[in-house]
Amino acid sequence: MRRFLILVFVILTPFSAFALNTKMVLLNTLMPNETDSYTYFIDANINLSVGGLIQSNVKSELSVNYSSFKQKLSLDKAYIKARFGKSQITIGKTLLDYSPFFILDASKVLFNSEESLFLPLPNRWLTTYYLSLGNFSFLEATVASEISQNPTVATRYKTEIKSLSIESALAYRPIEDDKMSLASYVGVQGAMALNWAVATLINISPFDKNSLLISGAVFKPFSVAYSDTLTVKFESLLKPFNIKEFYLNCELSYSIGNLGTLSLIAQIEALKESRIITNGTFNIYQDFFIIGNVIIPLKEKFLPTVTVGFSYSF
Repeated sequence: MRRFLILVFVILTPFSAFALNTKMVLLNTLMPNETDSYTYFIDANINLSVGGLIQSNVKSELSVNYSSFKQKLSLDKAYIKARFGKSQITIGKTLLDYSPFFILDASKVLFNSEESLFLPLPNRWLTTYYLSLGNFSFLEATVASEISQNPTVATRYKTEIKSLSIESALAYRPIEDDKMSLASYVGVQGAMALNWAVATLINISPFDKNSLLISGAVFKPFSVAYSDTLTVKFESLLKPFNIKEFYLNCELSYSIGNLGTLSLIAQIEALKESRIITNGTFNIYQDFFIIGNVIIPLKEKFLPTVTVGFSYSF
């Protein structure tokens, strides 16, 4: 199936209004090692993507990524997306992202990723059918798979009632030891003095220890100066039947117009390693960015990991 999709891209690309995009990232990193000293390594990362419209209602993208540190060429994206009236079908490897939040994201908990809530969502092999129901409402069905797991089958419904956005989902997903779990998800998002969201996930399975998850978030952007923006965000996830395990994500970010962003993030994982992260990106010229990152673990030895580099897209 995957080889067939890549072959389809190779055949169709010459007949499409495609665009070739390249992104180069060079990172210099100092990381603490087991002897409490530092190890230096450099990673040159190159991403090549080609995609565009095959027809007015059919879009494709093929993207590959090479890392000099891992010495590995990998397939990043390979998908075809077709729209027919109110319906849309996506087939291939792409990102399944349900939410602008970091923790409060149905795709992370429905697809059994709560053990890595602070990691970016991976691109997955999937087939998705999307049906627009009008008035900001839609119905979506997805079958997603990983190489070493059984496929996850999920359906999602989202609508808006006045100022509230309501989302519900149901997923039949794999868990540990090749066992399967049935999970239901309900989320509500709105805005008053603050933008807010709450959600709950119930696992209907005797095999799943995380039978109930409750998450919530508040965030607020503030306009500063002429074009700057200060954003405050707080997210949490609790497990009522395992109160010793919880997640917190507190973020303060400042966007300096088109010049770049600065952020300070605290990520708390009970029973696991927590950390404080500072990020900075600065646009030097057009799509040339200087980037920096410092990660400070909250444990006995506060030895930070420091990364400095640049990215350029063309």
